[in-house]
Amino acid sequence: WQHAELRPVIEQAAGELRARDPRFAPFLDAAFPAQRDREAELARWIETAEAESDPMKKGEAYHAAARLLRDELGRTDEAVDRLDYALDSYWCEELPESSLETAIAPFRELLQIHTAAARPRSVDRPHRTTIHRVKSLPRLHQLRPPLYRELADVYRTRLDNESSAQACF
Repeated sequence: WQHAELRPVIEQAAGELRARDPRFAPFLDAAFPAQRDREAELARWIETAEAESDPMKKGEAYHAAARLLRDELGRTDEAVDRLDYALDSYWCEELPESSLETAIAPFRELLQIHTAAARPRSVDRPHRTTIHRVKSLPRLHQLRPPLYRELADVYRTRLDNESSAQACF
């Protein structure tokens, strides 16, 4: 490519076009074989997640799909959906305490996406959802105070909502 710095932008646009109108797939596959390979890998991760009955393995597959969507394909809105699926899968009664870091990783990635996209109103949602998940698993009560502190900080610094911040404390 003469302008290699444009390749990621062009590949992202090609991926968006593929998602919007599958009739362009043969042309895009020929022009962007790496894109086709990433799309195939994404399909495999999603198939694995949908077929999996173990919640931790299902969460890992959705998490891998989300990373691929975000990092390789540049489709952050779809990545947000898959990160939510990963969180839904991880946060279950079977969640071992040894896997807490794995289970909280999609939450942190959601925060990064919303913060990077300058969507301050969206940043509080992952906090509230994660707090709700933690409440449903009393054995993980030790996670609640730091989540409430972070949520209070979001309300105070990003949303300028002092009363909601006070309620979190």
